[in-house]
Amino acid sequence: MTQKEGENKGFSPGTGMSAAAGEGAEGRRTLAPGRAPRPGADRVVVFQAGALFDWMTVRQNIMFGPLTTGAMSAAQADARAMELIRMAGLKVYEGAHPL
Repeated sequence: MTQKEGENKGFSPGTGMSAAAGEGAEGRRTLAPGRAPRPGADRVVVFQAGALFDWMTVRQNIMFGPLTTGAMSAAQADARAMELIRMAGLKVYEGAHPL
């Protein structure tokens, strides 16, 4: 979808995020460096509303998506969660629960 400044096609940030994740209406979605034909484990949609499970730790929340979709084994999800925790500088919080 192309939108010019001042033009309203009903394209909200949420719509853009969903399209980038490969979700939503049919049609071609191009995402650098290539197409996003369908949802995949290499993309994520972040919602503005709270979407964390307060009974799970930071590490468990990060692992939840890949485990429930079957995109990764428990060992893979754990390794990826730890990688993301380190990248975000959250190592000290890996066992903490969201506030």
